[in-house]
Amino acid sequence: SEAETQTEAGAEEGPRDFIRDIIRAARDADRGGPERSAFPHDPAMECEIALRTKTEVGPNSAPFDADGAREIVDAVIPAIELVCSRYDLNIDVPPALIVADGSLHAALLLGDPVDPPADDLTTVACRSVVDGVETAAGTGADVLGGPYIALSWLLNHLVSRGHTLPAGSIVSTGTCTGLAPLTNDQHGFHEADPLGRVD
Repeated sequence: SEAETQTEAGAEEGPRDFIRDIIRAARDADRGGPERSAFPHDPAMECEIALRTKTEVGPNSAPFDADGAREIVDAVIPAIELVCSRYDLNIDVPPALIVADGSLHAALLLGDPVDPPADDLTTVACRSVVDGVETAAGTGADVLGGPYIALSWLLNHLVSRGHTLPAGSIVSTGTCTGLAPLTNDQHGFHEADPLGRVD
């Protein structure tokens, strides 16, 4: 879960960065996803739930709770974060170095966006599958209690520091399943029921 990942990293709260743009997204059919040669090591995958915002949030915004965060979301997206570091030891480094390397974020792969379900996303069933074998499973509740809770934390953090989150931002809320290592010849996918799947 995201809480376990933070504990392992010695962090009391989430990373103080957010994704405004899809840096190396795999939804562009012309690209077909990031090339293996782009990574210094074999990456690991984290199954996540991403949220797309429809409203700009700025310094004058009122504090958010989970329900308030939910109101500014116009799409929910199954996602895979590929995790890899530039260090020789890859991810086996002290927490300070993990933070210095952008929390080891290497790429974000997005599935198809869907309208937000009527519920709070805590019961979304997430499965990490590598070469046809389920390696981990979790639910939306494993993301710090729920994806909208994670988003509210981010919004309040930004507002309190005078920052703005533009409308149309993609926010990946954290892992539901922990890390699943991948090797060069393996195929992994994230199935998020009922949201969809991303490979």
